[in-house]
Amino acid sequence: FPPLFLALFCCASWPASAAEPSTTVETVHVDVLDSIPVIERRRYLEPYEDCRMVAVEQDAEGAVTPATATLLGAAIGGAVGSEVADDDNEKAGAVVGAILGAAIAHNVDRKKAEARAGQVVEREECVTVEREVQRDVVVGYDVTYEHEGVARTLRTSFAPGQSMGLRIRTTVTPLETRR
Repeated sequence: FPPLFLALFCCASWPASAAEPSTTVETVHVDVLDSIPVIERRRYLEPYEDCRMVAVEQDAEGAVTPATATLLGAAIGGAVGSEVADDDNEKAGAVVGAILGAAIAHNVDRKKAEARAGQVVEREECVTVEREVQRDVVVGYDVTYEHEGVARTLRTSFAPGQSMGLRIRTTVTPLETRR
């Protein structure tokens, strides 16, 4: 066969995919040599309660205690009224005693409140506000590992142990030869 024919035959039979890159992926376990946290300073808005003691002048209306004293007076008055009344009028005595007991307790509370009116007292007032705070946050780890006798470094989002798994992708592209 003439040399030109052999050259054409070799080139025509050369696979077309030989110039295509070939990629392989393998998982390997490597020894971790060092792991250094990567720290960023971040700013946050944080709610907190700002409390202060405030001087307040009491008024007669605001100083009246809730209905607790009035209800207690009604209960005691009702019990006393039912005991004082004779057997036929026990229920009526309880009702009258409850009404009188509630009225007396309410008036005593009102007189105490009027006596306190105009007095200056301190009261704690709290307001929830936000303040800016700065914190150092670990955002990743610079990990130095050894693979096939070579030390390399990469950044991970997690703290590795003494070893870790890596997925290594190898792409082989043949060199093109010019004729």
